[in-house]
Parts: sequence; structure tokens; C-alpha cells
Amino acid sequence: MQGLGRLPFAAWDPVALFVAVPVRGSGRMGQRLRRVPQAAGFGSEELGRGMADERLRRAGIVDYWRAVELFSPQKIPAVSARDRVYPVTVDGPLPWEAGHPLRSVPLEPGYAWQHVVYGGAYALRSVRDTLLNVFGESEEDHDGRMDGESALFALTITDEGRLLLDSPVLSTCAWATGRALSRGPGSRGWLDGVEEEAGAWAARATGLGERPASSRTAQTGVGERRDGRIGPDSDGEPPEDEPEDRDDDADAEDENNDRRSRVGDRLLSAKELLDFARQLSEAWGVAKTLRPDGVRVRSVAVRQDLAREADQQDFLNSFIAADLDRVARALREKDPGAGLAAYLTPAPR
Repeated sequence: MQGLGRLPFAAWDPVALFVAVPVRGSGRMGQRLRRVPQAAGFGSEELGRGMADERLRRAGIVDYWRAVELFSPQKIPAVSARDRVYPVTVDGPLPWEAGHPLRSVPLEPGYAWQHVVYGGAYALRSVRDTLLNVFGESEEDHDGRMDGESALFALTITDEGRLLLDSPVLSTCAWATGRALSRGPGSRGWLDGVEEEAGAWAARATGLGERPASSRTAQTGVGERRDGRIGPDSDGEPPEDEPEDRDDDADAEDENNDRRSRVGDRLLSAKELLDFARQLSEAWGVAKTLRPDGVRVRSVAVRQDLAREADQQDFLNSFIAADLDRVARALREKDPGAGLAAYLTPAPR
């Protein structure tokens, strides 16, 4: 579904927003959900009251929109040597390792390789088929198949093979598909909790790139330096307080360095990435339905000063699902402004 884009929701009262786009299903995903109002997240009890409570009625519309967005993943690139998208195998070299074909590709001066890992690739048509099984078919169904693939997770790795710790992203569509199978759209709040679940698994993905804290200072001559990183010139003791005469420019420089230096301290292996994809698919209950298959890596040339910034995998999910959840929650607490209220009110017939 198109419309809100990257509106700065944080800068506005969410119920005062005027959304100038139509609320409708997004392609075939919307067709699956449009026929079952409970898919929007409001339960049969509320519907049974005829949505007498106006706040619940308005929030329900936005909840439905959010549901459509959760089931609307972005596509990932297909494996293609020409486009530098490579499959991962347990016994083969990774793109950042010696012996991989990418190592022979020249780079322009001032550029470095950055690697976006897509784990647990699944066909979008398998989502459609699963939703058909859950919601049933009707005269609105179309025979066309959904093309392309998405992934259970994505993360970014430097050309040294180290994880950018802020980069892991989990698929809301895969999670929601698992919930459709386990709890079903007839359960109240069946799509609640995606942020917490995705956050927990993102933390586990981050842990792949870090050694246990106890091992960081256990090695002889290795501890924490004053800048907080591992190094042979540290004694393992906590860093001393910074001098008070630091100026704002120095503080700003440190903040910028911190933003760009959240890099794991261990190298990731192909087995770890493949195992993580398998564990995630089993935990979310989609191993048999979505049949996630393997891991692939897209290698891109980026400026060296951007090599430690992760923004290549931001497009795995809908841009606006989290914002819609915030708006729906606010609509349950207070009335919207005139523009949004009119937008969420059915037109007279």
C-alpha cells in the first residue's frame, strides 16, 4: 500500500495527521485480508457491537491497514553473479573471504565492499497460498501468482567479515504468517507483539557478531582500551573519566565515531548464518509453509567513509507498519483532528 511514505510521525500528534490516500488492500495481500475484518486486529466482540464505539471503529480501520502492511514484504534480489548476489554454502568461501570470485573484482579508489546478507529466502507466492488456506477463497481471488522472493532476516557485514551490530532486520511478513497459522485471525490481538519478537531475534542476530564478554578480557594482554574497543595496549580495567575540558566539537566527533564503529569483534561463518535462518523459521512456525531456503549475499561498493553504516537492508519490510500501529493506539485514547476523522468516516450513500 502506498501513501504515508516516510512522514515524520515523531514530530506530530498522530491523531491530528491528515492522510490523503485511500485505505484499500495492497494488491493480492489486501484481497486476502479485506474479506476478513478480524484480520485488521479488532475482534469479533467489537464487530458484534456494530462498532458502536467510534474510537474503536476508527482504530480498527488503521489496524486493518497495518495488517495489510505487515503482510506486504519487500522483494530481495535474485541470485546473480552479474549483479553480485551470491548463494551461501557451508563449505564455500563467503564474498569477504579469500577464494571467492568477488575478490578479483577491482574497486574504484576510495570505495570498499559492503555485504548485505539475506537469510531464509522464501517465495512470496507461498505467503499467498498460506493466506488462502487460512482465510479461504472467494470470487475475488485471482489466479495470478505472486512473483519474487523475500527473506526472514537481513543484516550487513563489512569486507572484513564483521557484523554491523545495528543492522539486523527481521521480516514482519514471515512473523505474521506464522501467527496466522498458530493463533489465527479469529484471536484478539493476533498481530500484536511483532516489535518485541523481532527485537528479541535481532538481539540474537547481533550476538552472532560478538564474542562473550568474559572472553574479551580473558586473553593475555587484551582488554578494553580507553576508547572502549579491544586492544593489546589496555589492561582490562574500566576507562577513566574523560577530562572535563573537552569541547563540543570533540564530543560530536566521538558521537559520530561511535555511530560508525558498532562493528562486531568476531568473524561470521556460513554455518552460523545458515543455522540462524533455520532456527528462526522453526521458531516462527513457517519452516513447512514458507519453506525458507538458504542464505544469499549482495555485495555492493560503497564509499569507504560509509562502509560502517548499514542502510542497504532497510527495505525488507513495509515503511509504515510501525507508524500505523502508533496511530491506531492513539486513536483508541482520543479523538482525531477533523481531517483524519473525516477520512476515517464512511461516505454517505
